[in-house]
Amino acid sequence: MVEPHGHGPVHGAAATARLQAIQHADLSGIVPGAGAPELLATLDRRGLLWAVVTSSDARMAKVTLDTAGIVPPLLLTLDDVTNGKPDPEGYLAAAAGLGVDPARCLVVEDSHPGVAAGKAAGAVVAALKGVPADLRIDNLEQVAALLDG
Repeated sequence: MVEPHGHGPVHGAAATARLQAIQHADLSGIVPGAGAPELLATLDRRGLLWAVVTSSDARMAKVTLDTAGIVPPLLLTLDDVTNGKPDPEGYLAAAAGLGVDPARCLVVEDSHPGVAAGKAAGAVVAALKGVPADLRIDNLEQVAALLDG
């Protein structure tokens, strides 16, 4: 149950819609993650394919990415899959959409369910925020350095 300021209780779908409206309206503080510009430049310079696979709904993902100035060639959101993370469906769909074998993909994640999804898809997984994975990274600039190295 949610009680928006000045309104009575809101339940179910109405509560979900209200919370999403609040999230979509608050864009303060949205900036690219540390090292994102360097990583995107490296991907572009090396001609590497990439996608964003997110647990956000399509509207939130697009607003957030647009605000951060990131335009992925392929975006898969919660709205595009039947099973969200930790299911590998999103990563498998992204690999198929890019026309690449998931085993040749690097997934960059920041959550345990995301790491599990990437591993289940057969990809190598790099993780931020101290989450255990194949590679632990502090920022996206480290991914750029790995790709250049």
